[in-house]
Amino acid sequence: MYPSNVTVSDEGEIFVADRGNHRIQVFTLQGEFVRLSPTVVSGKGMMDPHDVAMDGEGNLWVVGYTKFDEFAIQYTKQGRMLRKFNLLKTWENRGVAVDTRRNHILITQITGDWNKPNGEVLVFRPDGTFVRTVGQQQDMKVPWNISVDEEGNILVSDWIKHCIFVYNEDGQFLFQFGGEGKVEGQLKHPHGICTDQAGNIIVADWGNRRVEMFDKTGRFLKHITKNIRWPHGVAMATHGQLVVADVTNQTVSIFHNSCCEVLQQQTTLSGEFLPSAPIPAASAPIPAAPAPIPATPVPICAEAMGTGHHHGIQGQEEPKFQRVTFGGKGSGKGQFRCPRGVAVSDEGEIFVADGGNQRIQVFTLQGTFVRQFPTIVPGEEDTKPHDVAIDGEGNLWVVVVRDIEDSDKFAVSGEEKLKPDDVVMDRVVRDLWGVETDFVGFAVQYNKHGRMLKKFDLQKTGWDRGVAVDTRRNHILITQSKPENWTLHGEVLVFSPDGVLVRTVGQQKGMMHPGYITVDGKGKILASDVYNRVHVYNEDGEFLFQFGSRGCGEGQLYSPRGICTDRAGNIIVADRGNNRVEMFDKTGKFLKHITTDMERPWAVAMGPQGQLVVTDYEKHTVTIFPSY
Repeated sequence: MYPSNVTVSDEGEIFVADRGNHRIQVFTLQGEFVRLSPTVVSGKGMMDPHDVAMDGEGNLWVVGYTKFDEFAIQYTKQGRMLRKFNLLKTWENRGVAVDTRRNHILITQITGDWNKPNGEVLVFRPDGTFVRTVGQQQDMKVPWNISVDEEGNILVSDWIKHCIFVYNEDGQFLFQFGGEGKVEGQLKHPHGICTDQAGNIIVADWGNRRVEMFDKTGRFLKHITKNIRWPHGVAMATHGQLVVADVTNQTVSIFHNSCCEVLQQQTTLSGEFLPSAPIPAASAPIPAAPAPIPATPVPICAEAMGTGHHHGIQGQEEPKFQRVTFGGKGSGKGQFRCPRGVAVSDEGEIFVADGGNQRIQVFTLQGTFVRQFPTIVPGEEDTKPHDVAIDGEGNLWVVVVRDIEDSDKFAVSGEEKLKPDDVVMDRVVRDLWGVETDFVGFAVQYNKHGRMLKKFDLQKTGWDRGVAVDTRRNHILITQSKPENWTLHGEVLVFSPDGVLVRTVGQQKGMMHPGYITVDGKGKILASDVYNRVHVYNEDGEFLFQFGSRGCGEGQLYSPRGICTDRAGNIIVADRGNNRVEMFDKTGKFLKHITTDMERPWAVAMGPQGQLVVTDYEKHTVTIFPSY
């Protein structure tokens, strides 16, 4: 689960840091499973392996952390631990490489305040003796991965600065290349890096969803592939095969042709990185690139998705319905740019928070455009709606934020300023850190036609918010997240309509990043936590229970977003990271997958006759399920 990085031995064995499963998995260059070994540290528990590299003797160096400490560990190819040494506790992602000529171990490190990270490369001998530091003078921020070429040059990808730093073997700065953008030669949150036999530099251009090739001077040569979801780690094999780890699709792809030619043959290992999943004997072909709205993307956890039956809720027959999908990216009527929250009135009008276009759009339950109105707050510019809810009088409450970055930078949790580690949600707080924002928030009440009735200010936090209304008490509930001491803390603020704070919910029960919130028919408060849980409280804010855990099996969640309940009290969750919408009963017991073919389901809402409405942030669409 979450294959973060890879390396390849001279004998052609692929070693994958299977981070979520706390192990190293080994495959042939034909994609066949060979063996695995757990990354257990005696007395410290399971270690999450961040990166893996091969030394000159054919042993592995793995960096990662347990709940207690961070380590660099040397293993044999069969998984026997040879030695280890401790690293500074930063709880940040690390990369590792080996200078085989000097037998030095190079490890990236990120320190500093959460909004002012400092990056460097530490050079060690195999016994853990510190040799020197590289990169402190170049204002390195977030060095994510590292490689050493045949000449001993050190190459480091910087996630925040969107560039590659290059140093000679003694650590002296040579040059840097890249820069934020999408055109040839630019990068966006680069991750893995390696070099081929000719010295060309290959970069996992994570934010642009592609793998790029540059020559040894940093001059752009070509796009190796643009058909990959979130490329994380890259490695070269002896005969020029390129291996790429994709953390979101949970796959490793092997490109069999020389990287200097057009790559046409590709093998994809899929499914081996799911928790407790069986290991298939042969690999499957890579899925085709997703098409426009009608396409069905390959889900992250294909084996876990099920068939969509009702599991006895409304009988055993297959559901029969025709969904309606409308929208598409744009600024015209009926188009969206990163739609977020959604609500449905008793009269059957759909209200969509069209964040990127700074407006609320209104549609019928057949998908027909009705009207729109801007969410501009007087005296403020660039105010964009995060979420929308309807109160007992039929008016709207909208949480709006000023100075949100472009969706390509910030869609979270995300999701997002593109996350440096889309794979491990217990590190999601790092996903946004380093993004300098000045988010000013407001709660605004509009009538259905867009006339502002009242507003009150919200605290600056730099994080997205959800809103719900307790219609029985006429209370406005708004989520809030704040980082403190490298940890994110979440809460739900309960206001009266005039902006007076009534109480705070959730502070004592480990809520971290509540993205969306709903109030059910009995007044219970349900908050989805980006950290893969749903928290449930009674109407007075007393904790009742929570459910969910990180993963893709039934009952598990990965970075959930929108949440609502149906008339029976069943809980519906937009399981964003798993590309699906899930149903649980009122106790949190898993019932069914409602749909498994969404690209990035973001918000959910129920219509008056049981219709389910879902926004898709990635496809810029809204889908109506007449039944489910």
